[in-house]
Amino acid sequence: MVFAGSAGGVDWRTVRIAVGGFRGRAGSGGARLHRRLEARQTYRRHTDRRCATGGHRKDHRSRREQIPGAEPVITINPVALNSETVLDRVMVIARNRALAVHHVTVHGLKDKLAVSLDLEVDGKLSLQAAHEMADGLESAIAAELGADVEVETHIEPLQPQDASGREAPPERVKAVGIALSELAARGRHIRDVHNVRVRETGEGEIVNFHCRVDPRLSVQSVHENVDALERALKEQSPPIKRVIGHAEPMR
Repeated sequence: MVFAGSAGGVDWRTVRIAVGGFRGRAGSGGARLHRRLEARQTYRRHTDRRCATGGHRKDHRSRREQIPGAEPVITINPVALNSETVLDRVMVIARNRALAVHHVTVHGLKDKLAVSLDLEVDGKLSLQAAHEMADGLESAIAAELGADVEVETHIEPLQPQDASGREAPPERVKAVGIALSELAARGRHIRDVHNVRVRETGEGEIVNFHCRVDPRLSVQSVHENVDALERALKEQSPPIKRVIGHAEPMR
């Protein structure tokens, strides 16, 4: 079984074999981003050998003779193919560093490439620790895309996945629903705020709601209007930690 490489086999300049037990790990990410695997060799460089589990037994034996009791270990990390988009390559880099990123935007400027992204980290981390994580990610992206790439990272707190909470009292849900309807009425596009839910958590209130908009509006326009309504509600009611609006076509 060939781990990676083109028709001519793996480029052994990027393969690492270390001392220990034999093992290989391809990662758990999506297949599209992990079609090529990369590692580095610590013994010596090869440029014309094929990396197959059955084809390197003789080479493995020679290693054992040089270092009695040694077994080769191939450490494999996913990398994006050259044919992948810059976005794909940035996502692979972040995934390899176990970092959560989103809102990745890429702009090809006249003389350089500009990448911006949001990095989610534990909200309890110090700014110093979070900034070091961002610096490491930016350096890794520059190493992959070229030193002249411009990388800007926006750090924000990671949203808790398993936050416990409870339903807010009916009177609170009613008050939030009225506030949403009044705020929506100030604009031109959002109507019929309904299915309002309010949950109380240790971090604050979480509000979900549905609303209706003109089905001819673009997704971008709808997103901007719903975002504005969500922000207005949070400004009006500080106990609210997060607001999630779901837009539906107007009937």
